[in-house]
Amino acid sequence: MDWKTGLAGLPVLPEFSFPQWYSSLDMGYGQGPGHSERLYPGLAGVGRFSGTYRAPDGGDVMSMVNPLARARGLGSAKGGVHHWYAQRASAILLVFLVSWLIYAMFSLAGAGHSEAAEFVSGPVNAAFLVVLLISMFYHAALGLQVVIEDYVHQPTLEVVLLLLTRAGAYIGMAIGIIHVLKLAIGA
Repeated sequence: MDWKTGLAGLPVLPEFSFPQWYSSLDMGYGQGPGHSERLYPGLAGVGRFSGTYRAPDGGDVMSMVNPLARARGLGSAKGGVHHWYAQRASAILLVFLVSWLIYAMFSLAGAGHSEAAEFVSGPVNAAFLVVLLISMFYHAALGLQVVIEDYVHQPTLEVVLLLLTRAGAYIGMAIGIIHVLKLAIGA
């Protein structure tokens, strides 16, 4: 390694060879600032975080995606962001609704069936119970979907479990809503 000298002969900047500066061809951290820009000058949208790279000889852009995965169409389903937001939104909603449910249970402690039915028959309380049931079963279905997708590795069993989970959530919602409406209407 040679050192460049500045004023008064003091070393200023080490001079590295090409393999030392670009030791990993833009994979990981290089030894100099802006090494990817120097390696691929003027190449917008291609680089460390895009999944595509310019060939070392300056040829065409290469994709880092396995060709077999591209042929099978097993890329991203593009639904992860919606799923993430839905899980968080239902969790936040459940915090408020479960707090209301705990308040309702403490206020109905020691009450009989008629007082409880009268409490549920109020429009605000019935609406809160319906929204609680919908968001609770929806949140549970989203959570179970993630667990099934992550830990079940047989495709047919995964599809069957996802269908059963979704069907169970819809059936639970329907039964709960029917019973809340029966109490609210008084049928």
